[in-house]
Formats: sequence, C-alpha cells, structure tokens
Amino acid sequence: MEKFMESAKNFIATKGKRSRKGFTLIELIAVIVIIGILMAGAAVTIVNNVNNAKYATAEKDLAVLKSALDQYAVTHNGTFIGLFTGAYDGDLTGSGAVTNAEKLDPFLSKPINTLYDPWQRPYQIYVDYNTTTNQSDIVIYVIADTSLGLNAKDATYTTIDPSGSASTFTISGVAVNPLKKAKGVSGENGEPMAIRITGQYEVQ
Repeated sequence: MEKFMESAKNFIATKGKRSRKGFTLIELIAVIVIIGILMAGAAVTIVNNVNNAKYATAEKDLAVLKSALDQYAVTHNGTFIGLFTGAYDGDLTGSGAVTNAEKLDPFLSKPINTLYDPWQRPYQIYVDYNTTTNQSDIVIYVIADTSLGLNAKDATYTTIDPSGSASTFTISGVAVNPLKKAKGVSGENGEPMAIRITGQYEVQ
C-alpha cells in the first residue's frame, strides 16, 4: 500500500512538471481516483482514532465510578446500605439512574445523572444480591449495541460467600473492548468493558 501511494505521488508530481498545458481526460481521472484513495485512507484512520478514544474514555469512567463506590463504602462502615436495596441490573448513571445514585455525587466531578458513556448511554450496574448473607457482588459495565459497533460478550465472575462456598454469576450483553486482548481465550480478541467491586458488601 505504501509503495502504491508513493507511486501515486510521483505520478502527480511528474505530471505537474510537464511543460505542456493541461491534462488529458485519462490523467484527470487517474488523479481523481488517487485523491479518492488517499482521502478514504485518511477517513479510516480518523474513525479508528475516534473509536479508540471512546474505548479509553469508557474504561476511565468505569474506574472513576468504581472509585466512587469504594469511597461510599468506606464512609458507610464498609457497606452500600442506603444506596442499593437488593438485586439490581440497570442504569447506574444518566437521567434514569438507580434510586439514591445521587449519593455518589460527592465522590464524582459531575452529577451522576448527567454522566453518560461515550456512545451517549447510561453506564450499567449489576448487583448480585444474596438474600441469605445479605451481601452482594457489584459490577459496573458498558452495555453492548451492535448498531453502534459494540459487540456483546458474557462477563462471568466467581464469588465466595462467608461460609467458603464458591458460586458464579454471569452478566450477558456486556460491550467488548476490542483493544484489550482476551485472557486465556485462543483466537478471540477483546474483553468485556466491565469492572468489579471486589469483596462482599451489605446492601440493606
């Protein structure tokens, strides 16, 4: 591809140095085609850069939201009491944010009901509530949408309750970040855009 572009530039430069006036129709068509190819290549690069920036922003926002939740737990005796009331899977941010989400505002740079992902959707939160232990695993994530180029992948986690028993839970429809290499999966690229709040917390 680079050799082709170099040849194209040389072609244009050579034609520009000719002493005769004007170009033939074939030469003009060739120049237009070459310019079109150059512009298409530049457009692809710009789109890729924009998409990469969106993935980076989403990952950064997830980390910020995790930090806000961690700080909330620290200031509430290691619990999420007053923030969640049980199992939940839905909006954490945006105008339809989960009830009491505004209690995270002191730990954020902007109100949580104005925070959206780079594709202008609310960030999601999954609260896996254990009615027996009154504790929960919590995961913040970006929801998939193939119409936006966001492919889906399941995010599976293992949890251990206070008695030492292990179990798993899965969140379906999590958007994939193709820039993150899949862990331990041969031939598959991308990791779910999700971040887990480590540990078990009381929620009510």
